[in-house]
Amino acid sequence: QLPAVTPELMATCSQLPDGLMFTGDIAFVYQLPAPPVASGDESEEPAEGPKITEEERLAVVVQTIDTETALAPKGALSMRSSGAIMPNPTFQGLDAAAACNLSSFVLLNKPKLASVLEPAMEKSVDALASADTIVPKAALRVFTDDALGVVSVRSLLWPGALAFCKPGSSTWGYCYFGTGEKNIDIAFMLP
Repeated sequence: QLPAVTPELMATCSQLPDGLMFTGDIAFVYQLPAPPVASGDESEEPAEGPKITEEERLAVVVQTIDTETALAPKGALSMRSSGAIMPNPTFQGLDAAAACNLSSFVLLNKPKLASVLEPAMEKSVDALASADTIVPKAALRVFTDDALGVVSVRSLLWPGALAFCKPGSSTWGYCYFGTGEKNIDIAFMLP
């Protein structure tokens, strides 16, 4: 079980250099430099910078990847009155044409801004942000596999992230089989 991710932990992890590889030792401790001391606030002992363990860093990376890449077909999930997101028992799947459109997918971990003008029933089914709102715009690519009858969505920002659905059926899912490295060269890959 990975440790819970807090905003402080995410802020500390964001101070690590980009492209820093994992060591493979969950007990390894990353020592960050101490914040600069303001002039006139000289103290006898130099302040020690924040520390983060490999396990905490891994938890932050896993949560970040899950937040940015977890996709579901639109309508596969619904929001209950308690605010919990649950599978929609009436979901019959997307048709083949809709499954090939990125706007037919939603981000599992990003709620849509609710409007008070929308009917409550419509809000319950359309509660998550659309996948076509992701920045940069072309970071997600849709592929069809006619042999298997599956549509997949792949992330260029997090190589190895994949979401899939089988048109005409309620089968869908997502997974990540990457190295944990964000593609910082994505600007050179986009049309």
